[in-house]
Amino acid sequence: MKKQWKTFFYFTRSERSGIVTLVLFCIVLLVIPTFYRYWQPSKTVDFSAFEQLIADTATARRPAAAPRALFYFNPNTLPADSFRLLGLDERTAGSIARYRDKGGRFFAPRDFAKIYTLSTEDYKRLEPYIRIPGAAKKVHRTQEAPARLTWFDPNTITYEDLINLGLPAKTAHIWVNFRKKGGVFRRPEDLRKIYGLSQAQYEQLLPWVRMADAQAAPPAPPAPAKFASIKKTPIRLDINRANTADWEQLDGIGPAFARKITGFRDKLGGFVSIDQVAETRGLPDSVFQLIRPLLDWSPIFQTIDINTADEAALNAHPYINFREARAIVSYRAQHGPFRQIEDLQRLHALPAETLQRIRPYLRL
Repeated sequence: MKKQWKTFFYFTRSERSGIVTLVLFCIVLLVIPTFYRYWQPSKTVDFSAFEQLIADTATARRPAAAPRALFYFNPNTLPADSFRLLGLDERTAGSIARYRDKGGRFFAPRDFAKIYTLSTEDYKRLEPYIRIPGAAKKVHRTQEAPARLTWFDPNTITYEDLINLGLPAKTAHIWVNFRKKGGVFRRPEDLRKIYGLSQAQYEQLLPWVRMADAQAAPPAPPAPAKFASIKKTPIRLDINRANTADWEQLDGIGPAFARKITGFRDKLGGFVSIDQVAETRGLPDSVFQLIRPLLDWSPIFQTIDINTADEAALNAHPYINFREARAIVSYRAQHGPFRQIEDLQRLHALPAETLQRIRPYLRL
């Protein structure tokens, strides 16, 4: 029995070599898969197209956001929280509320742009929806609907034809009253005499002027009764001391203009020159030129301390808007009191032209 087992496990030299070779081969086969992953470079599958398809599908299925519904509003009376419904952020709505609480009012749609935190994009988006009772309606002219330009004689053109040329009603009134007071256009360039006629309007109308003999120009037809006046006995008055009753003694000045002139003067703190009276809102240049020889000047009666005045006091001055008032107060809070008026030149928000106009009204 023992001999049979020995014979069974006996191998020749060549058989033993074959067995060893077979065992080594099996070991190699077992090891190769383990190391194969390190020899073979990994392949990254690009799922970007698949992910984009998923995103596009999700977007297509997502319901579109409902557009914000705009509505007509009066910025002087609209509740502060309702400005949020117009797409304004909480900060801007708060700025509007504080502006109104301090006595600020919007007299025309363009005044809404005075809000410091209101972006230009939001103003342009909301401007068509602003409705302020009593505000003059702004006529929008586009290239598709231009003003009806035609040849005209500035000495004979009527009020209605001036409107058809694209001029505002106020400018047309001034034009007609200028001629009614004896004014005559002797050459086309005399159009510059019309107060309120912008440079763009002047350049637009100049090529269409055709004048007859200026000496023979007929008197202008009467303007609407709004600007009519009664001849009064000439008197002289001090522009910084006269009251409304004194102003009404001048030819061409009624109760409304008297209130406007004195109100503008009191907000300024006094007129620094006689010509400044012409800046009164709505005062025709023809009327100012008529009364100018009768006006006397005295020093202004009120100035602003730029080291103590708050935003409201600064903004109350006609030459300082809300943004400029805030810039002055902020600069003073960060850098301390102003040492001289010229320090205001460091404020980028304060144009040099504005500084020149307000300088006579400032003190330390």
